[in-house]
Amino acid sequence: MYYLLGHRLWDKPIRRSVKEQVAYNTYILTLDGDVDFKPEAVLLLVDLMRRNFGVGAACGRIHPEGNGKDMVSG
Repeated sequence: MYYLLGHRLWDKPIRRSVKEQVAYNTYILTLDGDVDFKPEAVLLLVDLMRRNFGVGAACGRIHPEGNGKDMVSG
């Protein structure tokens, strides 16, 4: 994914320094299809990653609700 985003960025007709700044401030967020989150959680995650450059990935706790038979639609 990062390769594709980088390729798209580097083809743009803008200065190299601007491209580097855009790349530096680009984040990729991936979730499972059944994940529900609040937008504030994403802001907190990005803030954490900006404060600590050693953070490359983060994972939150999953708290399933209900049981298997309630989650299956049919």
